[in-house]
Amino acid sequence: MAAAPTGRHATAPVGLGISPAAYPTTGTDTPAELFAHPACSTLPTRSCRHPLTDGHANARLAHCEEFVKGKFDAIEPTLKAIAGLPYSKEFAERAQKIAREALYFDLPEQQLKEASVGGPDMKALYAHSAFAALKASAEKFVDDLNRQVETVQDTRNFFLDCGFHAVDISPCADGRLKGLTRYILRLPLSSFTRRKAYAGALFDIETDVHHWEETELRRFREGVPTTPDAGTRYLKIAVYHTSSSAPCEQGCAAHGSNENRAIEAALNRLVQFREAIENSFCCGASTDILLIGVDTDTDAIKLHVPDSTGAISQHLFLDNAQLYKETLGLPEDQARVRVYDAIRSPNQQSPGWGGGEGDPHEGMRRLIANLLINNLSQIVFVADLYGGRYPDIGHAERYI
Repeated sequence: MAAAPTGRHATAPVGLGISPAAYPTTGTDTPAELFAHPACSTLPTRSCRHPLTDGHANARLAHCEEFVKGKFDAIEPTLKAIAGLPYSKEFAERAQKIAREALYFDLPEQQLKEASVGGPDMKALYAHSAFAALKASAEKFVDDLNRQVETVQDTRNFFLDCGFHAVDISPCADGRLKGLTRYILRLPLSSFTRRKAYAGALFDIETDVHHWEETELRRFREGVPTTPDAGTRYLKIAVYHTSSSAPCEQGCAAHGSNENRAIEAALNRLVQFREAIENSFCCGASTDILLIGVDTDTDAIKLHVPDSTGAISQHLFLDNAQLYKETLGLPEDQARVRVYDAIRSPNQQSPGWGGGEGDPHEGMRRLIANLLINNLSQIVFVADLYGGRYPDIGHAERYI
């Protein structure tokens, strides 16, 4: 078990931006469901340490996130301190010293010199600081990614071994999904992957079909990354989101915070994308589709597992928060086997309930297992840093 959260994470973020009156109560002052975490019932008082947690990756990602947020959080108090300096000949020197110590970058010398007469132009200084913080954060993020040790030995072989020569991801454009690939799913960087966000995950089918055409043409002409006879597939992923604390207020704005509408819309786009390719290039144009949901309060995912025909049902999915709970007390090896076994369960249900015609192919199962296991670490990440749920349910969308 991890130590109980301290400081700003010692207690649950009461309200999470929502009026306590909106929650049913048990006759006490504490809302009945406010502190119920879907993966670990002891949060936020005591965290649950899952056996498959990658602690090293969590520490590295936490450092990177705190650096990024800290850069932006420091701007306003620093500029207020500068604004309070007396306007004298020493103003520029003193202001620059404050900026270097707090922000770790310089402010424009000319603007500081002019401020000694008429006062600082705070709008201009804020704009400069915001762009400087953005540049520093991007550089830090890239440096962190370049130096990290991936969980797979070879990124190229990872996707190819799963049977995919290209992975095209279309998440919702909401800022709460900014860390989708590196934090929530922890996919390795690769030239095989393409990511473009759209409101409500409603990606442009024509644009994505053109990208598919370019990818397949390169395979036929250059054999990159695989030759046409290799049997690999093109994978298209759509990602919707919801909020377990306030599903009717903090879900996807593009779909009126209605999770069912978000799922239906994303799934329809995926089906239309695959049908557009098959109608133009026949059924031999192998494409796989995958639908993923994210609870932006906890970063736990729901994964709609395809059946043996590649079909997806909005009703059949794996809830990784529930899988976390079910595998919490198992030894590492058993927990890993349980994750692989769980992938079969959605499509073993009655075919009358939205599908279930056998299991997906082996490569798809391997990819899904990796996504689920990676996300288990992210659930722990949010638990350790924020007591299980982000204190700001909207994440402030600082860095989109």
